[in-house]
Amino acid sequence: MQPIVCRMVRCAAGLVGTCVWIFGLCNFSGAQVSELHLDAVARPPRAPVTKLRRAAGSGDATALFELGLAYETGAGVRQDYAQAAHWFQVAANRGNLDAQNQLGTLCALGRGVPQDARKAVMWFRRAASSGHPVALYNLGSMYLHGSGVHEDYQEALHWYERAADQKYALANVALGFMYSQGLSCKPDPEKAAELYRRAAEKGIATAEFNLAVLYYSGLGVPRDYSQGLMWMRKAADQGLTEAQNDLGRIYAAGMGVEKDQAEAERWFAMAGTQEQTKKDPDEISRLSTNDARGGP
Repeated sequence: MQPIVCRMVRCAAGLVGTCVWIFGLCNFSGAQVSELHLDAVARPPRAPVTKLRRAAGSGDATALFELGLAYETGAGVRQDYAQAAHWFQVAANRGNLDAQNQLGTLCALGRGVPQDARKAVMWFRRAASSGHPVALYNLGSMYLHGSGVHEDYQEALHWYERAADQKYALANVALGFMYSQGLSCKPDPEKAAELYRRAAEKGIATAEFNLAVLYYSGLGVPRDYSQGLMWMRKAADQGLTEAQNDLGRIYAAGMGVEKDQAEAERWFAMAGTQEQTKKDPDEISRLSTNDARGGP
């Protein structure tokens, strides 16, 4: 489970970011971004479409929601976001929290409906008010970036904390970012590291990557290249491009490992960034001198 980028809003704290979808920390060169991330990943329905249609015909809100998922994912029917939005709307009006959240993501992304951040916030808030963990996270993201609402870090922190209280792993990644940046809280790299660890232990690749960066930089945790390598590899093995690219840098520079150009090129190739080997060699040296919050 990884967050989906809705759109680029801006970089946080005036930092220049080069990654395109990591929630918190980015690459070793010190870049870091904050984008609007929503958990908008739809799963396939849990029953055949024919069965769902029969149940939906009787007004079953769960079946209505599942039918929407069928159209959103193209499971058993041709993918049709407009039809997905229709069925989510019907289910949401009947009080289905999953449908309210999913309709909010379609409004935020402009899938099947006109893009409307305010309407997205309305649906996220409706589901969040009943404790829906994904909606709590999504609402926090809207406040963090001022999308559909006035930017309010305190509100973002509040909704992320509520989501984290329900063991929602992505919320810990978001909170880790906020504590690393001191957004509506005192900067606390140790707490950020702990929050990333909680999510990393749940297999969230972005958290694994961010935790690796902290180990390499010695921010919030003692500098430990072996731990950094372990978490970086976990993220890379999940297909995270930034982690694959940085593993290439690690092997090229021999940071805590034997220099291995073949291994470096293998990871660069996986990330599709072989051109990194042609970049400024001084970039590698900044691995050990920058903190993970960014800055040249």
